[in-house]
Amino acid sequence: MRKLALTIILIWIRIAYPYGARPEHVAADSVWLKSLQEKYQTIDSVFANVSWEFYTTGIWPDIPRKYYQMNSDLVLSRYSLKKYGRIQGEFGSPELNRAARQMYIRLLMGRNTYLPDFSGLGPSLARILINYRPSFDGDLRSRNYLAGILRDEPARERREKAWYSLNEVGSIIAPGLRELIWERNKLARETDHRDYYDFQLPSMGMNVDDLFEMLAILDSVSLEPYTQILQKTKLDLEIETVEPWDISFAYDRVKADLCPRDSLMIILNRTMLGLGFEMNNLGITYDLEPRSGKYQHDICFPVSVPDDIRVLANIDDDWGSYKALFHEVGHALHFSHIDQPRYILRASPAGCFSEAMAEISEMITEQPAWLTDYAGVPESNVRAAIAGIKEARIISLRYALAQVHFERELYRTDAEKPAELYWDIMLKFTMSSPHYDSDAWAAVPHYTERPVYMQNYIIADLIAAQTLAYLKRTKGSIVDNKATADFLIDNYYRPGASKDWFELVEEATGEPLNIKYYIGYILGR
Repeated sequence: MRKLALTIILIWIRIAYPYGARPEHVAADSVWLKSLQEKYQTIDSVFANVSWEFYTTGIWPDIPRKYYQMNSDLVLSRYSLKKYGRIQGEFGSPELNRAARQMYIRLLMGRNTYLPDFSGLGPSLARILINYRPSFDGDLRSRNYLAGILRDEPARERREKAWYSLNEVGSIIAPGLRELIWERNKLARETDHRDYYDFQLPSMGMNVDDLFEMLAILDSVSLEPYTQILQKTKLDLEIETVEPWDISFAYDRVKADLCPRDSLMIILNRTMLGLGFEMNNLGITYDLEPRSGKYQHDICFPVSVPDDIRVLANIDDDWGSYKALFHEVGHALHFSHIDQPRYILRASPAGCFSEAMAEISEMITEQPAWLTDYAGVPESNVRAAIAGIKEARIISLRYALAQVHFERELYRTDAEKPAELYWDIMLKFTMSSPHYDSDAWAAVPHYTERPVYMQNYIIADLIAAQTLAYLKRTKGSIVDNKATADFLIDNYYRPGASKDWFELVEEATGEPLNIKYYIGYILGR
């Protein structure tokens, strides 16, 4: 009888206090969680500074081996993986439970990225992307130079040549990237997932079916206006087919003389001051000048949130430089205002939300008041400028839809025939003629550096459009209104990763994410 009673008591204890939920275990787990956050903070600081040096010079600096070992110990620890899964929801503090959940997600995503890249293949491909300069007109040329040809050159043959040069790096990257995709898929299938895409997307807080259902709606509503844009472009340029090298030339409606590079930082700071941001009081630094060995795209580095945020860009005398810098500064503003006591919560809740903060900033440059008061667009030209911006966004959406669908199929097919797959999907969404002789797919840096990320830009546009619509409806003007900064800081920036992104959007705007606002934004409804 005593044995039976003891057994019942032990079973009751197991039910009432599952392992890891008894008070003494909760306290120990809290200490363990804190120690891991401190380790992550140390590692992140080291690798953030190293990454900044790598992306600004093209040279990977030496790192003491202990940091590599500390990182691999954290990422590859089976004990930590099991323990993270066990302690979810065990703490009495919602903040601590949230921290435990974010640490678990970080560990899963870290393993997803770290394991297939362990051979060094990923960094070696990134080094090529940073340092490669194709030959054009007898000299090695930067991405900025070739983009300028695509934007300004009337001679179509020369634009075509520039486009091929710009994507030439793809043929060098492609074999290694295919191998990297195989390794990622191998990791995913070891955990009973179909492929790396299906493995990675849920860890970002997304459902694959829901995502592609939303993309199908965007495909449907944008197809007709996109087709009309192509027809108009054919007439304007007197061509039969709109090719990739025609897009920038046809839709760069804001002229370079209205976007001088020497005025960019002045206009940026003046814009942000009008919104209510004191830029000089924030720990944001910039590297803006193109040069050899420097990354040729644009990126924001949250080296130490919120005090050390760095923006890398390659500015030129063009509208694209303005939009790109405003985009990266949107990231920087977000990170600079996060106010959370726990290190793991000093981050964005998801990639799509981080990109939304950047898109809100970029969309400021698309407001009529900004175009006239800051960019100097004459009142008589604003309507045409806005029309061009809307058309450019529809074009960008069609290309983004193609890239997201391509990436999913890339993993589903184990990158068997990626160039053929890429151009078949591009034909479906952009109606561009296939160019099977080009590995342009591999020149897209995200597939190498930030896999399963492209969909974040589309969702970000939805969040940004809904937010701007709410601000216009409740605060009046967005430009030159300090209520804009107050709203963004209180509702989006300060919370960091303390809540899920969809909670933040619904609490801030009063409704769940609604696709209608972005449809209205790009179609002018």
